[in-house]
Amino acid sequence: LKACHRLGAPVVARGAGTGLSGGAMPHGTGLTLALAKFNRILQVDPLARTARVQCGVRNLAISEAAASHGLYYAPDPSSQIACSIGGNIAENSGGVHCLKYGLTLHNVLRVRGFTVEGEPIEFGSEALDAPGLD
Repeated sequence: LKACHRLGAPVVARGAGTGLSGGAMPHGTGLTLALAKFNRILQVDPLARTARVQCGVRNLAISEAAASHGLYYAPDPSSQIACSIGGNIAENSGGVHCLKYGLTLHNVLRVRGFTVEGEPIEFGSEALDAPGLD
């Protein structure tokens, strides 16, 4: 990211590529950063009712991991079999359950990533209502 920023080359992050809004459309003179291989569920904490996952984890895999603890992950885009959590967060995907349980943004506590300049950044925290940006 730092090298692309220095060179002025646009970077578009791409996960599973299931989005219909064009959020991961490649740029003609830039790079497409494939993130689908970041697909590990790092931790499921049934007591805190949280999970730490990488951006390429499929939505359905999160639902299945939660279900094994008697929990439920509500966001369910129609492409949940293939779509990834990173794309769900980037596009604030929902599905039919969002009417009752809220969109993806209502089900995510913290996001860690990198700015276009290549600097690490974090939004939110493990607390429900942390100060700063959601």
